[in-house]
Amino acid sequence: MFLVINARMRRLWGGLFSSRDRVLDVGCGDHPSYHRFIPGGIVCADKAASAKAHVLSDAHTLPFRDSSFDGLVCVNSLYYYADSRSAIKEFSRVLRKRGKMILVSPFIYPLHDAPEDKYRFTEYGLRELLRKEFVVERIVPVGGVFSVGVVMVHSLRKGIPLLVPGKMRRVVRGLCALVFFIPALFAETFSLLDALDRTGRWPVYYFTVARRK
Repeated sequence: MFLVINARMRRLWGGLFSSRDRVLDVGCGDHPSYHRFIPGGIVCADKAASAKAHVLSDAHTLPFRDSSFDGLVCVNSLYYYADSRSAIKEFSRVLRKRGKMILVSPFIYPLHDAPEDKYRFTEYGLRELLRKEFVVERIVPVGGVFSVGVVMVHSLRKGIPLLVPGKMRRVVRGLCALVFFIPALFAETFSLLDALDRTGRWPVYYFTVARRK
């Protein structure tokens, strides 16, 4: 799922960091596939133990000195933070002046990891959130009205098994994988038409590039 969206994401990551950059990944999780686009040194921080985390830390109180990093990435984590403003201020603190920050945040996407999933930010909410500490270079909506079908098929395939209790859930999950295979292919193909959507009103994700003031 999300083949077209993921391909767009890969293009957006290109050339953002150099091999000389020391980059902090806040909320790295277990499978930070985007690390292959960061050629320099990466320090990973997460409040939960993971295979990738070098440091266990909450985003609001990062255990690093001021101006420690050339870059910072926060991918699919910002919506977890109870105090987003506090987290952004902390990101600014550990970045050097003019250091680059990348935020990837979902918008049209199902509730994830309840009750930790707290927020969805529009482009305008992101600009307001960042305006005191950062200069926003660009906010790119990823996905469009034609990708909404991909999200819906994904939600049905993942969500229907959750309605079934006990051991039958695994059976229903397998059936859903079969039933929604063709609709998923159709939705993915249809999402190629997102190139026609210039409205920016139905983003699945936002990809934000900003620099510390």
